[in-house]
Amino acid sequence: MPVAMSGCGDVKDGWRAPNTFMNWNINQSDIGNIEVVAGWVECGVVGMKYYKGGVQTGDIVCVERELNNAHDPNAIKVINRTRSNQVGHIPRNVASLLSPLLDRGFLTLTAHIVAPPTPTSLQLLLTLTTIHHHLANGIQPTLQGCPGFKPAQHPIF
Repeated sequence: MPVAMSGCGDVKDGWRAPNTFMNWNINQSDIGNIEVVAGWVECGVVGMKYYKGGVQTGDIVCVERELNNAHDPNAIKVINRTRSNQVGHIPRNVASLLSPLLDRGFLTLTAHIVAPPTPTSLQLLLTLTTIHHHLANGIQPTLQGCPGFKPAQHPIF
């Protein structure tokens, strides 16, 4: 059964920049189960003109798989969590690569607003989080093909 993963965030959430990590005192055998940031994807939001909900500075947005979307089986919708309404979708070329990983439980997304929103434009930074063994077992090539993907640098790879 597909798993719909979602995440929320805003520009104030304090995501870790690439090439930074926390120093943990862990056993080598535990590394496979550590949750790690796989990277980031910066993308716009499409279809905003079809939804009444907008986004204002300070609002919190979430992303969520839309499993029953009649127009796109890989759809990932963007929701304004502050106002409880949908504002659009992640672009199809990004969603088509991320959705299979979301559905298999290999990835979670957290959305952060990265520029002041306008009524017709919203720019997001998606933080892609996974379990270390998924990166080690091959999801990295799929992510590398995603438009705008910036990989995280981890000392344990």
